[in-house]
Amino acid sequence: MMETLTGYLQTHSIELLGFLFGIIYVVLAIRENPWCWVAGIVNAGLYVWVFFKSRFYGAAGLQGIYLLMSVYGWFFWLGIGKKKEQAAPVVTHTPARGWPLLIALIAGGSVLFGALFSHTDNPIPWWDGITTAMGLVATWMAARKYLENWLVWIVNDTLCTIIYASQGLYPTMALYLVLGIMAVVGYLHWRKNLISRIP
Repeated sequence: MMETLTGYLQTHSIELLGFLFGIIYVVLAIRENPWCWVAGIVNAGLYVWVFFKSRFYGAAGLQGIYLLMSVYGWFFWLGIGKKKEQAAPVVTHTPARGWPLLIALIAGGSVLFGALFSHTDNPIPWWDGITTAMGLVATWMAARKYLENWLVWIVNDTLCTIIYASQGLYPTMALYLVLGIMAVVGYLHWRKNLISRIP
């Protein structure tokens, strides 16, 4: 039993480490701590390897973009590049005029990525395409501190939980299951903070 457990831990060590940093990222993001983005950088870097090895090329590429967007989010949340008199970013609603564009990006991105991945040995190209597009939009929304990023993550994490379970990536499935639950907590926490600032 111990040998089996030890063997599993050795075989899945990078995936498990990615799981850990994914949880750290969400906990810090819920608390609006800028260091969440550092955990996000580590998490993304680890999962580039995990997904590429599993032939989820869209997810691997997405993690690479997550890494870059995490750098952007870190700079934005810290106010790097802003004038000293400018206030630090706070949670806001997604602008109403932005929703049609965001929905179009998810829909168009899903078709584009799905079509691209269908020409590879990706086992589920269209589902991978959908979660790739949705994840990109949600990450950008999180970096901009839009409250509704958590709603997009809830949908995305639910899909990912089902997808990775079907492919036997159980630590990753568990990660997305936990992330989905934490996204609900994140939404409620950010919403409370947003309401508390309204006179």
